[in-house]
Amino acid sequence: MITLKINDKLVSVEPGTTVLQAAGKLGFEIPQLCFIKELKPATSCMICVVKDKNNSSGCFIPSCGALAEEGMDIETDSDEVLFARKTAIELLLSEHSGDCFAPCQRACPFHADIPGAIRFISKKEYAKASELMTSCIHKKNEDELRCWKQCEKACRRKMYDSNVNISGLGNFIKNTVTSANISESLSPVPDGDLSKNDTGQVQFDRYIFGKVIPKHGSIMRKISEEELIVFLNSSSKENQIDPQNKENGYNEEETIKESLRCFHCDCRKQDNCKLRDFSEQFQAKQSAFLGARIKFEQILLPNDVIFEPGKCIKCGICVQISENDGQKYGFTFLNRGFDLKVGVPFDKFDDKGLQTVINKCVEKCPTAALAFKAL
Repeated sequence: MITLKINDKLVSVEPGTTVLQAAGKLGFEIPQLCFIKELKPATSCMICVVKDKNNSSGCFIPSCGALAEEGMDIETDSDEVLFARKTAIELLLSEHSGDCFAPCQRACPFHADIPGAIRFISKKEYAKASELMTSCIHKKNEDELRCWKQCEKACRRKMYDSNVNISGLGNFIKNTVTSANISESLSPVPDGDLSKNDTGQVQFDRYIFGKVIPKHGSIMRKISEEELIVFLNSSSKENQIDPQNKENGYNEEETIKESLRCFHCDCRKQDNCKLRDFSEQFQAKQSAFLGARIKFEQILLPNDVIFEPGKCIKCGICVQISENDGQKYGFTFLNRGFDLKVGVPFDKFDDKGLQTVINKCVEKCPTAALAFKAL
């Protein structure tokens, strides 16, 4: 047996046990992005770093791959270790290409899930759309709650032609689905979190239906014309739809057409992106390390999966899954050094071999680099 100390607690483990496993035996949780139990440690994200106080070099070691050794004195949660983890996250965020929340959702004073609602509208699931836009379109006091269409001002579609008519879509939903159909359990914020700014506009403090909106994460900000076309390729090319009946607003056909203009800038893994979760936990800032952002791309893969290389942290999980399955044209590492990226040999993204591993890759991907197109 090997005996070591972790956070001043002694533990004995079998030879071949990693520091991560030893820490788990004592109940200490260490964050990981690139590690899952059934695969070999990749030691690429460096978020699981710990420090051995008995190591004269003072180096940090990745706990997922470092083997426990006799006499180690490991720190897992000192200020120095936590700062190193925060730095590792900020380095990943510095080249992350994508928005955690769409510009319209961030601009909305109620932080309504506008992209999600628009997707439901496009599928004629109006009740579900209404639930996501409750705070905007079903107001308890019309005199107090005023929408100034901040979402439309922030809409990225304006860079191409004109913004999505979000207020027009909301009015159609409001007239189609009565407030009586809205579940009271979907109250947008807990009691007491309603506040007004100096203009009288109501604001909800960092909440989306009871969930705190992370202050930390990724915002893509300015995009190039080439990147704009990527967004456009997944939406309707039509300009903003004018309702035939100006007084009554959109009919159903016009509503569907307008909803298809949405770029869907939001992340496809808002609820299960480990990178965003750890960014919030460690209060990591995307602007901590300034450099060239990876180009925004979206590649359609088999099984209706979207691959966004700009969100890939090069953890190698999908590479190992492909390798273990024996796929000839599965995911692999391409290039070297700073040009290293994950891709498929010879860009054979349509290869049938991917179909056998792609679903598992989506499931295990710690970010939204691999996600299902349909939400």
